[in-house]
Amino acid sequence: MQPHRTCAPLLLLASLAASACMEQTTPPTAVAVGVNATVSAAAGANNQKVKVKTLQLSSNTLRIDGPSVSGNVTFGNSGLAIPNNVVVRAEITQGAASRQAVNTPTQCVSEVAGKLPTGSCDMTFTASASNLAPGSGTLSAGSATFTLHVIQTSDAGDTELASKSLLVNLVGTPSMTVTISPTTVLIDGAAATATAVIQNPANSLQGVLLQGWIVQGTAPNQIRHPSGGSLVTCGSNTGVLPPGTCTMTISVSASNGGSSTGLLAAGPATFELDLIQTSGSANTTLDVETVPITLVATVASIGGVRLPRDFPLGSVTGISAVLLNTGPALQGMVFRSAIIQGTARRETGERQVQCPGRPVGELPTDGCTLAATVFAMNAPNAGTGTLIPGPATLELDLDQTTGGTTTNLHQRLISINLVMSAPGIIGLELSAPNVLIGESIEYTATLYNPTGASISAAGIQGYLSQESIVDFGAGGTDLTCSGAGQAELPPGVCQVTFTLNTRNVFGAPAWVPGEATFRLELTAGDTLLDSKSVTVFLNIIQ
Repeated sequence: MQPHRTCAPLLLLASLAASACMEQTTPPTAVAVGVNATVSAAAGANNQKVKVKTLQLSSNTLRIDGPSVSGNVTFGNSGLAIPNNVVVRAEITQGAASRQAVNTPTQCVSEVAGKLPTGSCDMTFTASASNLAPGSGTLSAGSATFTLHVIQTSDAGDTELASKSLLVNLVGTPSMTVTISPTTVLIDGAAATATAVIQNPANSLQGVLLQGWIVQGTAPNQIRHPSGGSLVTCGSNTGVLPPGTCTMTISVSASNGGSSTGLLAAGPATFELDLIQTSGSANTTLDVETVPITLVATVASIGGVRLPRDFPLGSVTGISAVLLNTGPALQGMVFRSAIIQGTARRETGERQVQCPGRPVGELPTDGCTLAATVFAMNAPNAGTGTLIPGPATLELDLDQTTGGTTTNLHQRLISINLVMSAPGIIGLELSAPNVLIGESIEYTATLYNPTGASISAAGIQGYLSQESIVDFGAGGTDLTCSGAGQAELPPGVCQVTFTLNTRNVFGAPAWVPGEATFRLELTAGDTLLDSKSVTVFLNIIQ
């Protein structure tokens, strides 16, 4: 005979009867029943005594296939405690579509998972709207119903103890379209530019960024190298993606530097751009777009460079560079330099490649050694910011110009020092490149005093020369540096704005339309400290 269990006699207390009949006391380790499982709402003695008292989501707007939202629920149980196998399930229903949103054991405060005690139970959960979740149909943007069920599971079937519904609003997840120009990218060469047009169909999102990748091959031997990225900047705070359309550009470089595994090689590749939302340590990928590209190996490069450690600021310094070419002769080659210091960057030189016995602009097979000059100066050099004495970086670029398009074939960055041994002019910028004959324009002089002591009786004097007219007095003034006394040049940087005149109290000489030279002298009493010259064009009113 098979052993069996009988209930206590009816004359015993009801509580003893309930205790004697309970069989399962171990909390469930998994919840296997899906969203569309058949649930009986009629079985069991507790289903009329369990209520969902309150139900609230942190947001009633859910992104389809987007991040989860948190929820809070309070259960009331006026009956006996249910020791195990109680789960919370929820689905989002929209027309004929229904997808699971929650599936977890109950977790009341200070209770084991799966237990529903007598009295009140507060619980938190996470809910999501996903067309990848168990269920059927396709959720789309619009109104939907979120229904939460309290269910007791058993081998004989599931019993719904209580339920409650909320109206929710489903919205689409941000998406983007991506283009890249050019689609041919040099390995360890100039960067291309990717343009992402991002569409956000709902409310603003925080912590949103773009991350690019260069991908070659297929898993498990796929090579992935990061290729640029940044937080979104869409007219509001950095990292905030507002509703509507946002267009962003990022640089795309194919580099074999860094810690990435595997080397990129010439040939087909893929540019991948990920739209990501970060929240604490969690990342949610909102969209991924790919664009086919072609990687090209660089055949021309900058080899060894001969240069001094120190570059006098405001002066010209000679350097020489070995230019390499492992392929056929290249035309339209240009060698450029710039100096970078913090946020300041100034162009410092440019010349066409000229190899012995070869046409200007040609870099022959096997290359050559090229002599060049670096003019370490602020204005009139193109760029932004102010270079001052101290550590800096010399940028050397080997470019090719073809059909009006310039491509950087190779770049080298070299650490240098900018130095000054005496006070001088480190920048001279005209407010305009042209001046009408008989009129005037303003200019700004950037001065630097490295001595550590103020210099008295300091002033500037301008001179204008054109052909036979030499050193016409174009105006001068005592220095008025911020925080210093009259005619005093303090240590460090001083900027002075004054006027370049084409006439003075004696009238104007016989200027002619065309190029002229403006020279500015920095003096201390009768001592010439420095002078710098820039080109200016004289015009007449037509």
